[in-house]
Amino acid sequence: MNRYFLRSVTMCLLGALAACGVAGNGNNKGGGGSQSVATHFYVTTPQDTTAGTSFNFTVTALDRSNAVVPSYAGTIHFASTDSKAELPADSTLTNGAGIFSVILNASGNQTITVTDTTQSITGVSKVIQVSGLVASGTFTPTGSLQSARAGHTATLLKDGTVLIIGGEDATGPLATAEIFNPSTGAFTLTPGSMQTARAGHTATLLTDGTVLVTGGSNATAALASGEIYNPASGTFTLTTGSMETPRAGHTATLLNDGTGRVLIAGGGTATEEFFGAGLDGSTASAELFDPKSGQFTPVGDMSTGRIYHVASLLPNGDVLLAGGTDTANLSGPSQGDLFQPASATFTATGIGGITALHLPAPLLYNGMVLLSGGEVSAFPCGAGGSLISSAEAMLFKSDESFSQISNMSASRIGHSATLLTSGEVLVAGGAVSHTPCNRGYGTSTFQSISSAEIFDPAAGTFTPTGSMETARAGHTATLLGNGKVLVVGGIDANGNALASAELFQ
Repeated sequence: MNRYFLRSVTMCLLGALAACGVAGNGNNKGGGGSQSVATHFYVTTPQDTTAGTSFNFTVTALDRSNAVVPSYAGTIHFASTDSKAELPADSTLTNGAGIFSVILNASGNQTITVTDTTQSITGVSKVIQVSGLVASGTFTPTGSLQSARAGHTATLLKDGTVLIIGGEDATGPLATAEIFNPSTGAFTLTPGSMQTARAGHTATLLTDGTVLVTGGSNATAALASGEIYNPASGTFTLTTGSMETPRAGHTATLLNDGTGRVLIAGGGTATEEFFGAGLDGSTASAELFDPKSGQFTPVGDMSTGRIYHVASLLPNGDVLLAGGTDTANLSGPSQGDLFQPASATFTATGIGGITALHLPAPLLYNGMVLLSGGEVSAFPCGAGGSLISSAEAMLFKSDESFSQISNMSASRIGHSATLLTSGEVLVAGGAVSHTPCNRGYGTSTFQSISSAEIFDPAAGTFTPTGSMETARAGHTATLLGNGKVLVVGGIDANGNALASAELFQ
């Protein structure tokens, strides 16, 4: 809207006023040589705006035949139906036209009136639809995906758009991908699709701006293949080599050692699981992807098998791998692993960490890592163990230790945790477990929730914020260049994949 509006303004000032609904007849009326006299003003405004947001509008002095009057030399005054409007001061026009800025603060249909301070010359804009100001800490709907998706990935590209890849809907894994444009709020399919449909994969932005996609699962098993997305062409091509091990529920981390390599670790060989760990356990193996050769090379094992775990690149260049310590029943150790790129080796952290699956772990501005919630093994019915959602949270510190902090306001699995520009963390959605008990035994089911909360690193506490428009788990949340957070897809409270998206600000 703004680009079109400013272009129209430029055309008006260049004399092409016919494009604005105004005759562009210069200084004289009818070409007869007599100087024209201004009889009214033409006020050009956008059709809609948001309360509290500044926008530009134009004022043009016209004669009876709607020709511009460049000689107009009066002073104009501004008024509005919005009594709270922030209007320009009295001004003059240049060559019969001017561009001014205004802020309308009252929602609803509003107009701007321009009058000459000494003559009975006036002009009124068309109706401007003013929407209410979006309060901070709220979610608002944006455009919808072309396909419902859960278990997909979202990658912020270098041009500020977001690449949504794969995932699955009611029909199974998807090969398609979409681009979200923050300027329009719309999702459009990429020209090309992946070579293989996949869900539970990874997508990593490489140093050259392309995106590496690895593993995941199709409808029957985990995949070892990788693909590269090229933003210039919007197409995917298979990597030269494949991973040594098929992986789903693994992690992929771009190293900052100057090589452009990607550390790929853990995962399992079963199909994507939104809740639970699969029936095949997990792997401790890891490998490195080299973008120069397109090959994957084994790089040793972690201290334990991990699936649906987390990986965080630390300020010193090491990679923390934590959680997901599954041997089909989450009985693995609570310690994490640190990968050192220089030696290409893993060392175990101290104990006291987390075994949970399906949890996020954003790196904070203070260098710590926040680990929150996830799926853990417990005994909610007394005798029989179950997998349940957790509200616990902890920090991984620079001394390689874990520290327990206050719990979240709700237990969550498959939620998102996004570092905001303020340094706080937005925790949104996920699913909560329900475990009906019968004679000491029970099986947990999971239901998506819409609540959200803010983590304050200074206080070490969580505070509820506005809820999402839709309950969702297994979604993605991406911090945009404008400071808003894009939340996409996931599973709703009824277990259905979602095509909706929303923005948090």
